[in-house]
Amino acid sequence: METFFNRANIYDDLQSVLSISEWLRDIPGELVVDATVASLGYLEFFPQLEQFEILRAGKRTQSNNIQAKSLEILIPDSIQDCKQCACSIMDEIFGDEPPLPYVAFLVTRGKGRYLRILISERYYSEEEIVYVDRWKTDHYQNKVTGRLCKAADPEARKIVSAGDVRKTWVSHFSLKSRMFSADGFARKHSNRKERIGFARLLSHIRQCIAAAFVKLKIQFNKAFLLPKLKRHDWLNKYQNINLTRINSAIQHIEQELQMEWIALRDGYFLQEGKVCDRFMALAKRYANKMKQGFSNHPIDGGRKKIKLSFSIFMNVIRVQENIDTVIEDFDQEIEEFRMQERYGI
Repeated sequence: METFFNRANIYDDLQSVLSISEWLRDIPGELVVDATVASLGYLEFFPQLEQFEILRAGKRTQSNNIQAKSLEILIPDSIQDCKQCACSIMDEIFGDEPPLPYVAFLVTRGKGRYLRILISERYYSEEEIVYVDRWKTDHYQNKVTGRLCKAADPEARKIVSAGDVRKTWVSHFSLKSRMFSADGFARKHSNRKERIGFARLLSHIRQCIAAAFVKLKIQFNKAFLLPKLKRHDWLNKYQNINLTRINSAIQHIEQELQMEWIALRDGYFLQEGKVCDRFMALAKRYANKMKQGFSNHPIDGGRKKIKLSFSIFMNVIRVQENIDTVIEDFDQEIEEFRMQERYGI
């Protein structure tokens, strides 16, 4: 495995499953782990869960009926025991919480091997549990209009008291766990400075995956891998041309940074002062430029700067011109760094 700027280069994808039966039907891989219910197995457990979720949703149409969660993880080639890998990852994610039922499959796409994990957000009890839903507040009705009103209304009469039974139901399934919910994760980890919902939940999952890989003795080597733009079916011909040009520029910067990092790591640079800090500052600056889609190009001897933007939605000629200028600026800076730090010129 490789890391970039102290972040592990881990691919994972967390999705909500709206149809368990379709998810299971489309899965092409081999079964790795069945950690659902021993007496049922995943082939009985998940269809039961799907029927329960459909009944619970009722006639609701304003929001999606999320039946389960799906987690996809790219695993390193060096991992041979995929069952141990899947169990280690899920143990890290569950932490001190009781483990949720899940099933894991190994899927091969191209040269990559992926763990695809279907996770129930509900626990299962062998014995049926009676659930009671109670009203949380008092409710009042206007005696004249019959509409709901506030307690201060002169014509108000109480129709429901807080604590009254709203409805009851019996089920083998528990209430939903908030473990894979962005708002639930944020509430549990209540550092309000970092409550950023789904992005923070994904970061937590990646940390758990990295921790599991470390326990499995996966080596992490530092590499400079810059995120590239994703290709979509809805892009037109010109947008695809821009995307290809931008990704080619990112790849060029990535390769040059990797070459200089190897030279720095292996001692080909003059190890004086804060050489590594200057290199990291250069790498981060261009990583941010490619991520933000613009660069400030110096003109008039460096006294002024112009903003050069590059986006897949811009004119193809303008994108090519701006990208070429950004590459020229980068090549000049990396060459100056190389000459100064490696050769002392």
